[in-house]
Amino acid sequence: MPPTPRPPNPAPNPANPNPNIPPQPAPTTKPLTPLRITTPEDQCTTLHGITYTFYGYPDNDPPGAAIAYECPHRSGSGTAGGTGTYDDPLTFATAPGEFELCEVIYSPYLQKYLIHEDYCESCTRHWPHMWHVDVWLGGDSVGAAAEQLSCEARLTPELESQSVVRGPRGDLPVDGTTFYAGGHSACGVEHVYHAAGAEDYC
Repeated sequence: MPPTPRPPNPAPNPANPNPNIPPQPAPTTKPLTPLRITTPEDQCTTLHGITYTFYGYPDNDPPGAAIAYECPHRSGSGTAGGTGTYDDPLTFATAPGEFELCEVIYSPYLQKYLIHEDYCESCTRHWPHMWHVDVWLGGDSVGAAAEQLSCEARLTPELESQSVVRGPRGDLPVDGTTFYAGGHSACGVEHVYHAAGAEDYC
């Protein structure tokens, strides 16, 4: 009996070179989820070894209250400010990448909420070797620069001696003192809390 003829081999298919394995569907790519800005309701964490400094109208660059970034709560004002409450946090400056833009943190040292909405040149020189926040002190003139700079120096603690809370809850204690209101005697040095630890607020 003659042998049964075999069917001819199929022509190769570039999309499926092995005809005995069924073709697999092409993988789908899911769109990336955009990163979001850190908000005060994120998970609470603490950072220690923070350097605090202060700046205001006369030693801002250029002199004045202008800030580098626009944050929604300021309604486009473009100026530094704030009272330090959860709803009205006080401006702080830092190095790019050190904190998220418009991130709200809590300062146990000052008993105030702070918001990142300005750029700090000295912080940039320190980062990433040192965490450094430069806190807005206010003022409205360069005429009183000497007394305001003196107040800034008096409020500044030892390098890397303080802490901050990231993702703080909204009911932490707030000292409503305005640190500088003009005049050497108006510097609020009695309203800082050197011994406060971030672990007590998180």
